[in-house]
Amino acid sequence: MLTCKLISYKFSIPNFNKVILAKERSPEILGLHFEKENNEIVLKSSYFIGYAWLVSKKLYINITPKKTKNNRIADFVKMFSDCINDSYVATHLNDTYKIFIKQPKIEIDKNDDLITPFIIINFINILHKIAKQGLKKGYIRETKNLSSKIKGRIFINETIKSNHFKSKLEKTVCDYQKHTINCLENQILKTALIQSLKYLMFLDNEQLVSKIKNILYSFKLVDTKEVFERDFTKIKLSSFFFDYKEALNLAILIFNQLGYSLQTKRQEEKIKIPPFYINMPELFERYVEIKLRKTYSINVIPGYSNTSSVKNSYLWGLRPDFILRNQNTIVDAKYKYWFINQASDNLKDDLQQLSLYGRIEDLKNDIGIKKNQEPIILFVYPNTEKNNENEIKIENAELINGFTNIYKIGIKIPYKEIIE
Repeated sequence: MLTCKLISYKFSIPNFNKVILAKERSPEILGLHFEKENNEIVLKSSYFIGYAWLVSKKLYINITPKKTKNNRIADFVKMFSDCINDSYVATHLNDTYKIFIKQPKIEIDKNDDLITPFIIINFINILHKIAKQGLKKGYIRETKNLSSKIKGRIFINETIKSNHFKSKLEKTVCDYQKHTINCLENQILKTALIQSLKYLMFLDNEQLVSKIKNILYSFKLVDTKEVFERDFTKIKLSSFFFDYKEALNLAILIFNQLGYSLQTKRQEEKIKIPPFYINMPELFERYVEIKLRKTYSINVIPGYSNTSSVKNSYLWGLRPDFILRNQNTIVDAKYKYWFINQASDNLKDDLQQLSLYGRIEDLKNDIGIKKNQEPIILFVYPNTEKNNENEIKIENAELINGFTNIYKIGIKIPYKEIIE
């Protein structure tokens, strides 16, 4: 379903089959796997997109989103940005992507850079969380010529030279530590944000702009600085500052991509990025969640929920994507396009899976229906046709032929044009 591109550098992989089979559908190699098709074994990609090494520093794979008939691809950056704007969904995006920071970087054309906007948007989201919680304070060293008081260590030679020789006997040059939000960690984060703003000028997102304004207001007493790689080695954070650790890791990536200096802008046509993957089914599921929450609010219970009122897994470990309480509905988000063609064998597999959910007694209890009642089962999928929906409403769903209470609805997702 996705476009697969191998860049081989005239290099052959020894035991290629074993490499792929050993990590079949592993996100680390973007779900690359073998399938039988028309009596032939063919190499296929899965629903991960991104860049990955197959042989370190010698052979990598790049998988891009599936093109539509109109030469467009899913705008996953916009999907991710929309998810971040929902305060609840924003805290459950960890499984949507992963960046392999410690692996060797891959050199690509600047125009093929997919991950930098993803990194920056996530960085802004984490900074917004930090700003709302309150900036941490740290100790910095200050040397000042104090009047009528002494603080920390006295610099005797400087005091005599600067003050006593000039008959300023009430002044003392002191070196001391100051507890302040204008510490190294916050200076690095603010500088990374300022660097990111140059890149974000093309984004038209009011909520993101609002977050940036809030962050800048919280950081107004923090200085920017000339950042160097060695600065990151000076920072020691306890486990209580998880958001700071994540933000600083993203800051490193931002400086690597956009440069460390605020005064210059990188002009290279080639850039180096870390291997990464974006899990499109997981991202689509979170995108569906924000659509459901707009319509059904607190009645939307996602599968990852750990609330005391519902289970997050049922018989045989089955877990539906969403249940809609008081709507008698089970919802499954499928990042697949074969729902338009109801003859597909893949659709049959999905129907069997979701139909099974509707037979689980505990699940019926959580939805709020009796044992002998039949729940509504709703598939939500991305629709590339003209007749698609911006909202997910049960009354707008289409009944699947030959079934009772099993519906499908195709929703509109962001797309962007491909210029070739």
